[in-house]
Amino acid sequence: MYLLSKTASIVKLLFITTVLLQGCTTVWKKQPCKTPAECAEKTASIAGEMQENILSNWSEPEGANRGLEVMIQTELDRNGRVLRMSVIESSGNMQFDKSAMNAIKRVGQFEEVKYVNDTTYSRNFKKLRFIFRPEAI
Repeated sequence: MYLLSKTASIVKLLFITTVLLQGCTTVWKKQPCKTPAECAEKTASIAGEMQENILSNWSEPEGANRGLEVMIQTELDRNGRVLRMSVIESSGNMQFDKSAMNAIKRVGQFEEVKYVNDTTYSRNFKKLRFIFRPEAI
């Protein structure tokens, strides 16, 4: 799960996912990791790039109140294209929810995903949940 929040010109990004890499020895296709920690670090880096892509495409609606939160689930194909997405938990504000969905739609494809091995894709990137929340600093 990824928490995405943005305030005016300040972007605050919190990575809140558990990387499931027990026994994983590779992340990139044909490029072994030296340790499980290295695999986790590479996976977190990819997830961070994905979050940055989404945030750079998110136009938070004017007047989005602190306390709003929408959770969106996405399903990506093996090449990182968004196949499906749905609102899992609505903020109660349709405009806010739509802005979050539009941010993901604008990205369309997460290039990084096509370079990970099949195990990493299945465990970490096939189905993702993103939480969008306006944050006041």
